[in-house]
Amino acid sequence: MLYALKDIDRASDAFEEAVLISAAPNGSHVSPSGPLLLPPGEAKHTAQLVFAANGELPGLRFVPAAKIFQDAMSNGGSYPKLLQQPPGVGDILALYYLSLSLFESPSTANNVGILLASIQHTRAASPSGTAETLALAYYNYGLGLDPKHVHLHTNLGSLLKDINQLDLAIQMYERAVACDGTFDIALTNLANAVKDRGRINDAIMYYRRAVNSNPQFAEAVCGLSTALNSVCDWRGRGGVLLDHGRFDRWHVDDEGMLKDARDEGLGSGLMRRVVAIVSKQLADSSQWGHGILQNCEFDTLISQLRVCMADEAASGLDLEAEIRKWAGRPWEGSRLLRLIERATKVMVRRRYIDQYVTGHPSAICYATTPSDKSIHRQQIEQEAPIFRDVTGWSAEQIVQRIIEDNIHILVNLNGYTRGARNEVFAARPAPIQMSFMGFAGTLGAEWCDYLLADETAIPSSTLRPLRSNVGLESIFRDEELNETENWVYSENIVFCRDTFFCCDHAQSCEAGERTITWEEEQRRRWKMRRELFPNLPDDTIIMGNFNQLYKIDPSTLRTWLRILSNVRKAVLWLLRFPELGECNLRRTAKAWAGEEVASRIIFTDVAPKQQHISRARVCDIFLDTPECNAHTTAADVLWSSTPLLTMPRYPYKMCSRMAASILKGALPKDAEGTRAAQELIASDDAEYEAFATRLAGELRYDRVNEDYCEGRGRLADLRKLLFEAKWTCALFDTHRWVSDLESAYEEAWRRWVAGESGDIHL
Repeated sequence: MLYALKDIDRASDAFEEAVLISAAPNGSHVSPSGPLLLPPGEAKHTAQLVFAANGELPGLRFVPAAKIFQDAMSNGGSYPKLLQQPPGVGDILALYYLSLSLFESPSTANNVGILLASIQHTRAASPSGTAETLALAYYNYGLGLDPKHVHLHTNLGSLLKDINQLDLAIQMYERAVACDGTFDIALTNLANAVKDRGRINDAIMYYRRAVNSNPQFAEAVCGLSTALNSVCDWRGRGGVLLDHGRFDRWHVDDEGMLKDARDEGLGSGLMRRVVAIVSKQLADSSQWGHGILQNCEFDTLISQLRVCMADEAASGLDLEAEIRKWAGRPWEGSRLLRLIERATKVMVRRRYIDQYVTGHPSAICYATTPSDKSIHRQQIEQEAPIFRDVTGWSAEQIVQRIIEDNIHILVNLNGYTRGARNEVFAARPAPIQMSFMGFAGTLGAEWCDYLLADETAIPSSTLRPLRSNVGLESIFRDEELNETENWVYSENIVFCRDTFFCCDHAQSCEAGERTITWEEEQRRRWKMRRELFPNLPDDTIIMGNFNQLYKIDPSTLRTWLRILSNVRKAVLWLLRFPELGECNLRRTAKAWAGEEVASRIIFTDVAPKQQHISRARVCDIFLDTPECNAHTTAADVLWSSTPLLTMPRYPYKMCSRMAASILKGALPKDAEGTRAAQELIASDDAEYEAFATRLAGELRYDRVNEDYCEGRGRLADLRKLLFEAKWTCALFDTHRWVSDLESAYEEAWRRWVAGESGDIHL
């Protein structure tokens, strides 16, 4: 009756209350902190318990019950008072139960499953099981009603994948595709799943089908691009026109041949489609929150923000006028959100300043992903002062635990990578939040205060001009610079004295490694070379790269092929990483450089970690990938004393600058080290080619005796320089790195207490 009278708010409350009372008259299923969880069997009897006359109410079967609350949401009505979980989930669930009891529908079962799956990380549970278990039950119940329901198969597959049942997930996606071979979501999900299983060829096929079905489906187009790049199948890749061809200059047409972007004057191929999708997403994002400043309680907002600016009273900032400038402009909602995040940071400091000033240093490790049973995970669990496994915890639970632990500095080791829990950091449970190691780049968020880096990884030209992150005023000053400045990093940077990269080679190597002489090193290196490549002539120069093949781009392969053409006695050693990439790279090399040059590319299988580190010394020179550098692999190569040639292609892209940072850390801090860096760090593709050609071309091997040959030339000198520096250089001095990090923590904390901001130079 209330719904018929358009009293949506009260209708929503009344229906939910009826469902709750009927389903759990003694309160056995009702939890004040979570939604009502009913299995399908109980949900089907909801109407019979609520209404007389066999559970029928005149006209009710013709009303989509959950829509009652959805209407309340869309009309801006108030939320029901009975449940205190995030708005909407429990309320809609209760009404879907009622709808399901009135009419058994596979689509309704699917909707219930989706809602339950969305709350699986809250660990909500009832006597009938967890939300996750019940979601599985509703999907299967729905499939019992309609075995060919494509959405049920797809969503069941997604839930199975989320709970690490990948093979079963693949089966569900395959059934969905069998029901509807053009369903883009199922095809893309299937492609993602089989790619995770290592079936790249199958993934590419399913991505192509999804793109053919829906050319505008972003996940399918981007997934196809990523999958093809991962195996270096660049046919039809095209490219992006960046800085008039300075970056990504060499594009690849549909036949797999190179073309110069400077001649074309525009992007092309699959990459052009990816750019178009991302550009549209950015344009759409710029309109998020449009009009919010006209609709919000503006006076209340201003008064609350003025409280945050109490310490900035002398700044003369007209807060209300500055905020009103944002109204109706692109990024209105994002600007306001950033302002509120900054205000939250200010208020957190005021609230916690007394509580956090004193305390005993301690370290707590929060594990957010299940154990892989590796020796490294086991070591962390055993040796961390306090280890907390929060896998599967909700963000709210993790935040509350961090607050209870009185954490001073919270470190983000994931960034934007798989398994990240950035929503925890967005809640700001700690006064200071820092990021390093896991993600090489800016997080672009107010909830990250510091990045650990060095001046090679992050050039000063890429920093936001205003370096204060303490008060609100700088937020508005940034707005004045947004249209003209090309900065990337909004976080404050902790600049380490040397490379910020952390590794453990010196501490974890075999005990006798320190006593190895230079002559012994040359002998074992030559012995390993003969074992690994018994058919190579003694005067062959081995250039190598051990990165995953996705890091190779067309411009890099073109440069490598030119180097091979320039140095006739050289070979290029790559890994089958993955195997499918070998065929594509060989075909491309033959098309671009001819059979003879292509024949000098050698592939081997990926080796176990210790063997990989050991055999890296066989390389005469490691040719880095400029688009995305070697990271840990760079440290492995330098530990073997093999010279590494790199090129920091982008000033703003940290992952393209990591190897230069790592290389500098491996060199001695003297004139010889400076000279070596100048010879091994190129500024562009032409210089990269010239450096490699000169160093490899000048290297020769002279036979010392029947056991080994000894290298002569600048490349051999660089190897000896790295060998002699490995025990004293900054890169392999783990104690130095730990000292830098502890100094960073101490200085960041001192500044927080004092209310100071800015970058930290150790």
